[in-house]
Amino acid sequence: QNQPNPANNQTIINYNLPKNTRQASLIIYDALGRKVQQQPINTTAKQILINISKLQSGVYTYNLIADGKNIGSKNLVIN
Repeated sequence: QNQPNPANNQTIINYNLPKNTRQASLIIYDALGRKVQQQPINTTAKQILINISKLQSGVYTYNLIADGKNIGSKNLVIN
């Protein structure tokens, strides 16, 4: 889960990827299911800092994608 949650301008997301992942990204969707932000992530790191300052207040969903497969989804609240 991201920290802090709710968040304002930025949030940190910790993650674990399957071994031997070649390509990964984090995609954020709004409440209507529209992709609002996508960011590639380092396959060897364990966390990422996401700038969310341009997103409006509300509830979002973010998905961790590794080699084209959805690894997991969580909610992000922006206030």
